Order: sequence, then structure tokens, then C-alpha cells
Amino acid sequence: MDNFKATIRESSKQLTAREKLKYMDTQLSTNLSEVTDEIIITPDFYVVVDVHNENSEDKDYVQYHVIDKDGTDYYTGSDSFWRAFKTIFDTMLGEEEEYQIRVFQRESANYKGKYFISCAIV
Repeated sequence: MDNFKATIRESSKQLTAREKLKYMDTQLSTNLSEVTDEIIITPDFYVVVDVHNENSEDKDYVQYHVIDKDGTDYYTGSDSFWRAFKTIFDTMLGEEEEYQIRVFQRESANYKGKYFISCAIV
């Protein structure tokens, strides 16, 4: 059995073979959990990747990738971010107006000393 396997579950656009390989590997991507300042992203498209990693504490997890129009690939496993992003993305789908999202971390009300990632439209 493979120690690591990444599979594209979903994408908001048709991906080329090169793009599939690119988003299944996060070595050149920016992890939103490691970004300490708020950032602004102009979303182009998204990719959802299912990961199985035998060397991880949680062997099966999901990575959500948001690709900025400038080509930067941001990813996270944060469900709170994904719910907020998906609501914005789905609502803006088909609109002519370009939009941006602000990505931020906030302290959890439920878990003292823990933070969560979310986003809001600018």
C-alpha cells in the first residue's frame, strides 16, 4: 500500500493533467494555516484534494485549494474556511464583477487558545 496518495475530488474548472499533478503536490503552495497576517485573494478557481497519508496522525484528510488570479495556490484543511469560501464562490458564480476575499484567523470561542481560519468578501 502507498504511504501517500492524493486524488482530485472536485474542481471548479476542467483541469489539465499538468494542473492535476500540480495541485496534488503542495510543496510550492502556500498553507493558509501558516499565514499570520490577513491576506487578500482574487479567486480564479478551486480544487478539492482527498489525501491519504500513512505518516500523518490523521491518515485521511481533505485539502482545499484556492487559486488566485495571479497563479498563487493557497491551501488549507479548514472546514470553517471552506464553508465561507464556498458560499462566496457559489454566490458570485456567473457574476461579471471581479471580487476578492480577505482570509483571516480568529480565536475560537469554543476552544481557548485555538484559532480558526475563515474568509469574507471584500
